[in-house]
Amino acid sequence: MSGLSVPMASAKYSLEFYVTLFNKDLGEFGGYYGRTYRSQAYPMRQAGGSWDMDKEDIIYFHTSYIEKSSFLIIECVIVRDIAGIKSYSSGGYALCDVFQFKGLESVDLIKGSPRNIGSGGIEAAFRSAKAGRVQYEVRPFP
Repeated sequence: MSGLSVPMASAKYSLEFYVTLFNKDLGEFGGYYGRTYRSQAYPMRQAGGSWDMDKEDIIYFHTSYIEKSSFLIIECVIVRDIAGIKSYSSGGYALCDVFQFKGLESVDLIKGSPRNIGSGGIEAAFRSAKAGRVQYEVRPFP
């Protein structure tokens, strides 16, 4: 993730994931559905000019909606903690094929907030500036 370029010396940085389902065929620009998952905060480390973390998080979603027009949206939220005061900012978001069981996949992290999809649509999001990469794997529930 390259959205955070100059860290403050006294700050501690961590990353949270907000994960929700999105269908591009709901309404004019698509729509979110279901509940949003919010992960715990995972410590980040600076590595060669960018930020990195190597934590795997397992998330289970249940839905009866299986249209191929649905995506899993993963927003990476940067948490900056300075003396116990936390601030949150979007480090970008990824659009992931949720019902295409392809195994481990790496996708672009798009700069900005996923709320931008509501004003420009999912196609505009795919053309937006990139902020890094995210890996994910979708598996059917055993």
